[in-house]
Amino acid sequence: MIHLLLLLTMLTGTLFAIIYSIALSSSTAEVVLADGGGITSVSNLSDLPFDENDHLSSHFLAVPAGSCGSLLKDAVDFKEGVHGHKWVGLEGEAFESVFGHLGDYEDYSGEEVADFNTDCLAVCLEKGTLREVVARPLPHRYFVEGAVDQDGDGERVDEMNLQNFFMSDSCAKVSENTSA
Repeated sequence: MIHLLLLLTMLTGTLFAIIYSIALSSSTAEVVLADGGGITSVSNLSDLPFDENDHLSSHFLAVPAGSCGSLLKDAVDFKEGVHGHKWVGLEGEAFESVFGHLGDYEDYSGEEVADFNTDCLAVCLEKGTLREVVARPLPHRYFVEGAVDQDGDGERVDEMNLQNFFMSDSCAKVSENTSA
């Protein structure tokens, strides 16, 4: 009887150690979305959920963390989850990776950020995007202070608000043909 208990204890401990090591070595992290006032923020793009093939496993509407994240709910008349999009704030390395090439858009925490449509950035990160290119969406997936540059060259720039950007081919309509 004692040998059986000892064996069960050893097996349980070994099983626990294996599960714990698998959990620690996982390269994906689930972004838990806020159901209250703000949105969840990530400082590293590896904190976004990727599948076993290193593809982004959800659609995201990503904005700078801070004031822009706080203003997001007031800028649109839809809720998080519409068309399968989760909302996420980007800060630190994640912000630099996704928005850094656009120029000097560093501080979104000050009082000068009053209106999302004129003072903030957003980008739609498409489900299925490879981890290695998730930081560089196509130009038309960016909303920059009330405008969308369709080609990234300044030639075809459409003025619009965040609501229209999200509902356009640049963002939400992409997910209509994919599972959310």
